[in-house]
Amino acid sequence: MLAGAAALAAFHLGLSLKIRKRRAAFSAQLGDTLQLIGGGIRAGYGLMQSIDSVANEAVPPTCEEFRRLVAEVNLGRDTMESLHAMARRVESEDFEWVVEAIEIHREVGGDLADILDTAATTIRDRDQIRRRIKTLSAEGRMSAGILLALPFLVGIAVAITNPGYLAELTTSGVGLAMITVGLVLMVLGALWMRKIIRLRY
Repeated sequence: MLAGAAALAAFHLGLSLKIRKRRAAFSAQLGDTLQLIGGGIRAGYGLMQSIDSVANEAVPPTCEEFRRLVAEVNLGRDTMESLHAMARRVESEDFEWVVEAIEIHREVGGDLADILDTAATTIRDRDQIRRRIKTLSAEGRMSAGILLALPFLVGIAVAITNPGYLAELTTSGVGLAMITVGLVLMVLGALWMRKIIRLRY
């Protein structure tokens, strides 16, 4: 049962990591994608023709998501409904803004290519800020990881080299209570450090 639970947890962890990696790759490619769509519109293509060119010329995962969008529209689904569904699927806040901008353009008109170019520039600037913040907070994340792992590593080392030393801590009620309090404080400290090093922008 423990092995099965561990395998299930490992599967969910691996799947969540792949999903996160795929969404991060889509967000990183979004600026170039919008520039490609805007260039197609300037060349005289319609929105769906430009999206179709992205589906054929972009790299994964962008091309895969836009191929699905094109297939849905070809099967009769509304373009905006497909775009909103894609935005929910990739969970990209930037792409949600782009879809809203396209929807507003369909209602009030304007130069869609210029709107997409402005959105692409804004997204690139945000990505630059995001990478800078990640670089500046790298030391904090590393320090947090070391501080959280250190008690466990020291405990394992002491348990291997001198097992009797920890007997009083692990067999008595007071010792177990101290361990429980220590774990709770570690969780609170981890949440606190996560709040400090995880900036919103």
